[in-house]
Amino acid sequence: MRRDLGMKSATLILLVGCTVVVGCGGARTEADAEKVVTVTATVAAQPTTTDDEFEDAPDSSDTGETTTAPTSGTAEVTVGESAEDDGVLFKVTRLAEVEELPRSYNSPIRPRKGTDLWAAVIAMKNQGSTGVDPMCGGGSAVLIDTDQRNFEPITDSISIKGNNAGFCGGNIQPGFKATVTLGFYVPKETEIAGIAVWNGDSEDDFFGDTYVVFALA
Repeated sequence: MRRDLGMKSATLILLVGCTVVVGCGGARTEADAEKVVTVTATVAAQPTTTDDEFEDAPDSSDTGETTTAPTSGTAEVTVGESAEDDGVLFKVTRLAEVEELPRSYNSPIRPRKGTDLWAAVIAMKNQGSTGVDPMCGGGSAVLIDTDQRNFEPITDSISIKGNNAGFCGGNIQPGFKATVTLGFYVPKETEIAGIAVWNGDSEDDFFGDTYVVFALA
């Protein structure tokens, strides 16, 4: 993936397949179940935020305060930095190949034959004025390799240990934060460039017309 300082010209093809999960909000038609969205945008690199914005936010089980939803945009930042989309502040704290991902039940998720297993740990803070469940409906993210191929999250990512609020386990209320982990299968020795994430609970942007790309340094 091309990375420039200042203005960025980026083309990203998002191949999104929505997996219907019990607890997802809103019915979706079969026509919406799989859609290819091509986004070409020239945008300014948006300023990142400090860790304090996450550290100062309460967990989803606490009581938060209502804030005003900011304007969304399309941005590229680096893993470990923060950027927002449709009222949710995202921060990818880890993006790496792993040997397994523990689940809340059954055996861990492990690589299949001929694949590598990647994990993305994503922190989310609700900057809006109503509760959101950004990843419910299949995981609003795609892993991107150096050939610009997009890989959707493993269907059973919802069962990864620790995934609750923000992933079909209850809305993240205004001013609250939550962290989810997504798993991805890729062909062995695939070179990963980064990950694109978006607020899949936005009424007008389920398929990620605006998104944030977190690039590996």
